[in-house]
Amino acid sequence: MYRTTDGGATWVPRDSGTLVNLSSMTFVDAQTGWIVGGSGTILKTADGGATWNSQSSGTAIGLSSVAFVDAQTGWIVGGRGTILKTTDGGLTWVSQTSNTTQNLHAVAFAPSGNGWAVGDLGTILHYTGDASAPAPAPTPTATPTPMPTPMPSTTPMPVAAFVPIASRNQSAGW
Repeated sequence: MYRTTDGGATWVPRDSGTLVNLSSMTFVDAQTGWIVGGSGTILKTADGGATWNSQSSGTAIGLSSVAFVDAQTGWIVGGRGTILKTTDGGLTWVSQTSNTTQNLHAVAFAPSGNGWAVGDLGTILHYTGDASAPAPAPTPTATPTPMPTPMPSTTPMPVAAFVPIASRNQSAGW
């Protein structure tokens, strides 16, 4: 993992304390942030990323994306329709019903508590409600539709690794 404090002119390596692949990061302020990744990994920092502490997810399923609306309330999505929610800054993570077994790849929430999760085969889940209340099952807003299998290409396709970036302002980021 790398961090910048000069708008991306230079990047400094930082140790997360884990060898697990990490997939998503979010910060609610300059000091408090979370990272999620493979094997149910959740890490939290309270010192701007100088140290990262493990939080228990209660699952070994890979986690793909994390979003918080404040320092206490957040959601994580991952494989096989996994949705986790916390209302205590990650001390406890509670599994939520997603009504899907599709892998979920991204989650985003507005401060109002409206949220969306997206995943395989066009899965889109929408949650509306009080962000601090126990979450009911999200409402599927799109029916997954199997995609046709693409024909093999004789031209090699370039492969790129996409790395998530989290930023709190124009100068500081991960």
